[in-house]
Amino acid sequence: MSVRATRDCLLRLKWSPLLFPQRFKRVNVQRPKAPHYERARVLALLKPQYKEDSSVYLPPSLKCRKEEEIQRNLQRVDNPLEKILAREMRDRFQCSKFVALLHTNPIEGEDEFQAKVKLKREKMDIQKYSKYTAKLALENTRFEAVLQLFVAHNVIVFCDEPKVEALLKILKKIPQYILMAAIVDNRLLSVSQLDTYVRLKDLTTARAHFVAQLNCAVNNVISGLNQHQTTLITRLEQITKIDPEKRET
Repeated sequence: MSVRATRDCLLRLKWSPLLFPQRFKRVNVQRPKAPHYERARVLALLKPQYKEDSSVYLPPSLKCRKEEEIQRNLQRVDNPLEKILAREMRDRFQCSKFVALLHTNPIEGEDEFQAKVKLKREKMDIQKYSKYTAKLALENTRFEAVLQLFVAHNVIVFCDEPKVEALLKILKKIPQYILMAAIVDNRLLSVSQLDTYVRLKDLTTARAHFVAQLNCAVNNVISGLNQHQTTLITRLEQITKIDPEKRET
């Protein structure tokens, strides 16, 4: 390309100036400079006016949103799975002869597994239910009194036989489980009553002991009634054995 052609190309280009603003003084953001009087009037005129909120002057007890949250949480959604669990829980309560209600403290998974193994060896089944499932299962039944023990999730032990002594021995080795009450033969017992129940003997032995006590009382009455007759017969036999000569004297 020749020098003339290069000059013609450069002359056809449109040159436009470039502006680069540069600030030499730091802006004070915390204490900005007050605007001009006329500008301040315009800004004051254009400042939006909002309606005053009357809830600002209410006491804190009325402004608390926790009550609204509690009321919103009380409206629980219908859960079909919860109904199935409640039906299963009601059947277990009605069929089991021994039902223990336990409170659970924080427990590690390994300790929980060992507890399930020990209870399984004694043919006991351990389950965890929420208070909503318990209310749905036991409300308007003869087991409604145990609903007062359900605060959150509680552990329940079911057994077909009243193995109270075996459960107490297992719970001594697992301090994370605390026994609150139990249902033995459709009767709600406290912890002290369960200790008394353990000290008692089995039903067959208790019946035999009771029958022995009754027989002892009957024998005492019979011996008391026959005492005078026995004494009289003994005296008469002694008189008949005396010689006739001694009898005449």
